[in-house]
Amino acid sequence: MSTLPKMTSNQKATLAAPTQESASEPASETNKELAERLEKHDKEGKKLYKEQKYTEAAAAFTAAIEACGTDPKYQKQLVILLNNRSAMYEKAGLLDLALEDCGTVLELDAKHAKARNKRARIFEGQGKWKEALTEYCAVQLDFMHSNKEKLIRGIPLDPPVDQAKMEELCDKCVPEAMTEAEARREKYLGEQKKTGGHLKLPTKHTVGMLLESFTSCEGWKADAADDKTVGELSVELAADLEPADKCDLLFKRGRRSAFDTNYDEAYADFRQAMKILDEKSDVKDEMRYYCDLLEWDGVCKHLSYDMSGATVAYEKALEACDDSNGAKKCELMVRCAGIKMDEGEIPTAEKWFEKVRQINRSEQTNYNNETLTSPPPSGPRLGPELPRRPAPPLQPLHAPAESGEGYR
Repeated sequence: MSTLPKMTSNQKATLAAPTQESASEPASETNKELAERLEKHDKEGKKLYKEQKYTEAAAAFTAAIEACGTDPKYQKQLVILLNNRSAMYEKAGLLDLALEDCGTVLELDAKHAKARNKRARIFEGQGKWKEALTEYCAVQLDFMHSNKEKLIRGIPLDPPVDQAKMEELCDKCVPEAMTEAEARREKYLGEQKKTGGHLKLPTKHTVGMLLESFTSCEGWKADAADDKTVGELSVELAADLEPADKCDLLFKRGRRSAFDTNYDEAYADFRQAMKILDEKSDVKDEMRYYCDLLEWDGVCKHLSYDMSGATVAYEKALEACDDSNGAKKCELMVRCAGIKMDEGEIPTAEKWFEKVRQINRSEQTNYNNETLTSPPPSGPRLGPELPRRPAPPLQPLHAPAESGEGYR
């Protein structure tokens, strides 16, 4: 099969930005002769197409395209011929050539719907879902722009691309998009680790706003405010301490630094304490703030986009958390759910939310049983009988689990 001539880049550039120079050049043939030659090749191409001789038809359209030259007055005819030739290339299975012609058509006429649809169809056949969706979106946007007055008036119109087709392509794009996003994230984290940037937290404002969203915020702030200053805790840390005591003091200094909005210094203290625990795992049994340290380590890792590290820290904190502290367990579970939502693992996030709901229901049942079975007070009454307190309302901490929202 012979190679079919294609449009040169010079021809494309000249047609895209025509000058008056070409109009002043003497014509080698009259307009009538040129028109007749164009018509001859065009008819020949259409005839060969009907005979399903697609490569020969493409060659005929190529002759017509070359006859057009670079004269801007033939640009409209050239667009038609290029589109026809791209159709022949597609029929002949020469998809790269078909895509190239479609690209040339769109350079000359960005609103050419047939070229857009053809490219989308070819991309879809090649499994390039994102590229196909891009072309269909361009068709949809052009349709909306062309019919904006009717759309504003609420006149119902049939879209050029079926909604089911758009949804199908969107669904097919999701796995690829997730893979690309994960690859970008891994590349970013790799670059950050080389420079130490993976240990840096977001801005103070961002961290502060996120910490304020936790229901435990007021509690730890009150504890930090009642504690010693960073300077005083640093003096204590300078002494010769047992590993467990040092970890506890590092945690307290880190918490106080967080209270003072020095979040990077806080994270440094938490990391130092965690390093001691990694080297001597039995130290945790002697610590007072082991669970709290794990929680803060998880928060800092989550904020620095170390999702897997944050999940491990939160899960360890859950294991170390006292079973009677349902509120703390719920908050840690909601944070685990938030990580999974950030990673796009919605079913796993929902499982965490369900665990929170189970704790909520269990605590409510225990409270109701205690209230119903408790005997009335004996002995003389020293005052008017007080009404029994109502069941505690749903804690704000648990609200994300009921609404299906997680810590972001």
